[in-house]
Amino acid sequence: MTITNDSAVPDVLEAVSSPQYDKVEMHTHEKAGNIMRMFRVEQIGIPARGAATLAPGGLHLMLFGAKSPLKTGDSVTFNLRFRNGGTISTVAKIRSPSAAAEQPGAEAHPEHHH
Repeated sequence: MTITNDSAVPDVLEAVSSPQYDKVEMHTHEKAGNIMRMFRVEQIGIPARGAATLAPGGLHLMLFGAKSPLKTGDSVTFNLRFRNGGTISTVAKIRSPSAAAEQPGAEAHPEHHH
């Protein structure tokens, strides 16, 4: 997912929720020597006239407690709460891992503008 900020003022993604999950957390990875560690982050900065990209191996969303099983073709709604931009909803379509590998970026990176 790429979140873009078209305004002249930096913003901060402060929280993410989904009606389809009990909890959504923002996480990132950090490499220490030969070990990759994942940890929760409290916010994600989006620079003025810039973007933040969430992807495997970097900033990403961790989803906890699915309220029902999801299958390829289903959609997940995410509510993104920004410090300056309010709350905005976006939808991500569930794709099979093989389809995602064949078509990187097709729907794996829904864009959000505020």
